[in-house]
Amino acid sequence: MKTAKKNLQPHLSDSSPRTARRRSASLIAAFSSLLLVCSPYAIASSPSLALSPAVIMVNAQAGQSTAQKLTISNLTPTEFEFTLEAMDVVVREDKRVFVPAGEMPGSIARTAVFSPPTVSVAAGSSSTVTVTLTIPEPPANRAIVAIFHSKTVMQGRGGVGMTASVGTLLTFTLTKEFKIESSGIHIDGASEGDELVISEWITNSGAEPVVVQGVVA
Repeated sequence: MKTAKKNLQPHLSDSSPRTARRRSASLIAAFSSLLLVCSPYAIASSPSLALSPAVIMVNAQAGQSTAQKLTISNLTPTEFEFTLEAMDVVVREDKRVFVPAGEMPGSIARTAVFSPPTVSVAAGSSSTVTVTLTIPEPPANRAIVAIFHSKTVMQGRGGVGMTASVGTLLTFTLTKEFKIESSGIHIDGASEGDELVISEWITNSGAEPVVVQGVVA
């Protein structure tokens, strides 16, 4: 499991181990900056699309259904139309990959039902969509991404047509069988005047999503 420099994607696990690096002082500052950038108040002054929440962590059991609300805000002068899609999220060769719904046995994304399945969002307004998911038994993975695909074509530089897509990551914890391994703490920049960086390599060798947190005291 690797800590993203961001994309703002959470730490998640499947059956393959991954490694995450935790940097105490600098990582806390980085996350604070990212939260400011992603805040609707920070981006309201410039044209943008905002989807909230960005991450949803669900505790569930196989066979159980969950309904989650996603709100898309259109902070542009143009009306946007979106279609909704769910894709499974897996880790292959230490990289996070989006897999089309139903491509794997036990696909969680295949169970996704969006209400409504398409939505139009006027300039300066917001719209909320509910996605309902049922955890198969057994599930093939522990995460999906709910994607808002824009049908609205925007003109980019040089007159090139572009479309926008935004997504929310949903992770699913089914048991309390968490398993992580640590390689020990490493300290850089201990001399006077240098930035002190405390880091630790963490490997999630279990099947459940794990959020790595730390504090220096």
